Amino acid sequence: MKLHLGASVEASSFADLIYAMPDREFQRVTRSTLALLAWWKVPERVEALTDCLGWAMTAQATARFESPEPAGCSTCKGRGKASFTDVMLDLGADVVAIEAKRNERLYKTAKSWLARNPASNRQAVLAHWLRCCLGLDGSVERYQDLVYQMIHRTASARRAARSRRAHVVHLLLGNDHVDEYVEASARAAELLAPNGEPHFHVIVVPTNEGRTYNDVVAALEGDCGADHVREALLMDDTIFTFGQPSIR
Repeated sequence: MKLHLGASVEASSFADLIYAMPDREFQRVTRSTLALLAWWKVPERVEALTDCLGWAMTAQATARFESPEPAGCSTCKGRGKASFTDVMLDLGADVVAIEAKRNERLYKTAKSWLARNPASNRQAVLAHWLRCCLGLDGSVERYQDLVYQMIHRTASARRAARSRRAHVVHLLLGNDHVDEYVEASARAAELLAPNGEPHFHVIVVPTNEGRTYNDVVAALEGDCGADHVREALLMDDTIFTFGQPSIR
């Protein structure tokens, strides 16, 4: 599998990938990025994910971490921070936007996001995701009760896939808030994919603190820094323990 970071950095190895990531990704052991990387480190785990969804993993697959999608274009005139998908997995015929969560609750709704200033630009950005990326018609108010992150994640998947099959996967590394994600994903699929695509999936991977988890916590509290966490990820596989993925 080929590894990339962002729009332009190609990593020759897993070690190159995590050293290319900014230090902020390794400053808290509770960040979902850390659990995602610990899980992704073992290729068989990723293959178990694709297997349970019926996809074929090949050596030509590409995983782009922190994959960006601009928040506006010349049509909608929106301006703002790009949407960064945790992993955009390109399997050839299928493109999968993977959003990893480590016991996190759902993010804010589009209605809540729109309530912040400047409202006119936020309306334009939301219109960009819905109309320019997803080709949906109608007022943005129809979508205001959806989780805003799910909207721009879906738009990113559609843009990355182009004419291929697009998927949005919420990868839950832990058993918390599963029903909330299942319900929110079903609602997003109903409104954002009226023709059945992109496809939405919620995958649960049982995840627990491993033998060296507390060592990493202590190192961070002792200001050992991000490189210590990177080394811990590379040297062993005991920060977390993982079970087999299952579809919910």
